Amino acid sequence: MAENKCKTMTRIVKELAQILECSESALWNNVNSLKRSKLIENNREKPVKLTYVGILIINPNFRGDLDGK
Repeated sequence: MAENKCKTMTRIVKELAQILECSESALWNNVNSLKRSKLIENNREKPVKLTYVGILIINPNFRGDLDGK
C-alpha cells in the first residue's frame, strides 16, 4: 500500500480490502471501533489521522501536539 498521506478512509478501506483479501464491511467495523475509541479521526473527504491518544499508544514518549510542534 502506498503512503497514507492525504488518503480518505474510504480509499484506505478499499486498498486494504484488496491487500488483506477481506471484505470492506469487516474493515469498516474495525474503523468504526477505532473511531468510537477515539483513536482515529476521519471526516468526510478529509485525510484520516490518529488522535493524540492514538499517537500515545503507538509512541508513549510523544510529547508534542498533533501539528508536530
